[in-house]
Amino acid sequence: MNPQSNSGETIPSKFAKGRTAFLVIHGIGEQNPFETLDSFTRGFVRYMQTRQVPFTATHKVADRVGAGGAHWTESFVRLSSADSLDCIDIHEYYWAYITEEQISPGEVCKWVQQALAGAINSYEQNEELRKNHEGEPRPYWWRLLSILRWLRYWYWFVRLLLFFLPGWNAFRSIRGKIEKFATHVIVGYLGDIAIYTTTDEKSRYYKIRQRILAESQALLEAILAEEEYDRVILAGHSLGSVIAYDTLNRLNIKANLPGSQESPLKKLAGLITFGSPLDKIVFFFREHPKEEQCIRRQIMEHLHSFRSKWTYDGPDAKKRSKQDEVKLENAIEAKLNGIRWVNFYDDKDPISGHLDYYSVDENVPLDLHMKWGLAHMGYWDFDGFYNGIAERFIWDLR
Repeated sequence: MNPQSNSGETIPSKFAKGRTAFLVIHGIGEQNPFETLDSFTRGFVRYMQTRQVPFTATHKVADRVGAGGAHWTESFVRLSSADSLDCIDIHEYYWAYITEEQISPGEVCKWVQQALAGAINSYEQNEELRKNHEGEPRPYWWRLLSILRWLRYWYWFVRLLLFFLPGWNAFRSIRGKIEKFATHVIVGYLGDIAIYTTTDEKSRYYKIRQRILAESQALLEAILAEEEYDRVILAGHSLGSVIAYDTLNRLNIKANLPGSQESPLKKLAGLITFGSPLDKIVFFFREHPKEEQCIRRQIMEHLHSFRSKWTYDGPDAKKRSKQDEVKLENAIEAKLNGIRWVNFYDDKDPISGHLDYYSVDENVPLDLHMKWGLAHMGYWDFDGFYNGIAERFIWDLR
């Protein structure tokens, strides 16, 4: 008797038909090569072993050309059928080395100040957000604006504590531990976000961001060019989901250029985001053109329009649209809207959440059975996460 999925559908106990490639992108932190590949592959192996699906696992290599033209060797894992040519290949995009030691703790602290100030300013100007998050029956302490302000107060409290903590021998050990922990968190985690969310093209961090995206796009295009694959699925965790989204946005723009070839893009079957801060990135870090800059605003909207439901004008978009002196026709068509986008999140993961600013096909809540905050890393080892992926993308039961 074949097992059933969580939705009651029967899952075959034989290998899935076709040849599928996953490209998985890791998030922030001190990542190492092949860790993402290891975690995602083990999750799928557990899934197939539970369902007694026969398969073989093989380490494969491929010659790749990076965005700068340099050749490198990619390692990936192939899970293949024992009695056919069907397979599931799992690739990883490893980008942590690009941001390593590229930003100082002081620069991250400056970025935190700017991010909080920008978020508070954006929030105070957004009537819809205030309506949704400031009204009753929510208590005052829960209101979003209060949380943002308290974050800023705590930020300055910690900085002042470190500044005024006496340098006596009795405090030296405590101070050293606080500084070591703060540097680890600030540079190793917040530093990646600070670099990647930079929109100022004059900043050196913007060049790092562009390199991350260029390498991601080059690897994805190389996988799409492989004739053996029937479909390719992009998956991103945490900040990796933002990189995945931005990579697809770049491909969508490229597909609109004169002479572009769309045939490989037809293989793109899915986008999986988990632990994704995409909505929060929009809220905290989006750039706000000046009210009179109607041309600039429309160009920016067109260039970031892949599956996006928000505009740079927020709730005043319709009002300002009527006031625009010039209306620009959008030359960037939606070439990738056939991609199925599924977002997995856990309410105890403060980084992720239900994505509302984008046209997501399905937001899937999970219970990772972990404490608040720690749940952000729980997806990799949660069998229900891989069950959800397999049901939606491998056996196409829906």
